[in-house]
Amino acid sequence: MRISRWVVAMHLVAITATAGSVANAAQPKGACAEDIKKLCADAKPGAGGIAACLKQHEADLSAGCKTHQDNMNKKAEAFNAACGEDMKKHCPDAKPGKGLMACLHGKEAELSQACKDMLAKKKPMAGHGPAAKP
Repeated sequence: MRISRWVVAMHLVAITATAGSVANAAQPKGACAEDIKKLCADAKPGAGGIAACLKQHEADLSAGCKTHQDNMNKKAEAFNAACGEDMKKHCPDAKPGKGLMACLHGKEAELSQACKDMLAKKKPMAGHGPAAKP
């Protein structure tokens, strides 16, 4: 089902954007840092490798990481509710994570008001969005 792909994509965006640079596997930070070091040391950072590993080891995650993952799922679902149609319409080929966020920021004038509002609530990721620095 296509919409579930977008929920997964937004989960990856949420993890990438708010988990304290989890994508940097050399120095994982945040609530899941120890879980990443212990369970996902061999996972490739970027393109959802760490997120997939955490999902695979869901039963083995620490309580703090499980809570963090639950919060990220809720944020991803809210983002998908606000921007799901815009993602499908304006960024169908964008890769989940930074590529998708860059696409949405680049097409902001064409987005629904709900998606614009959601993007305004989020801090732009480094290198993306209107506050990005070269």
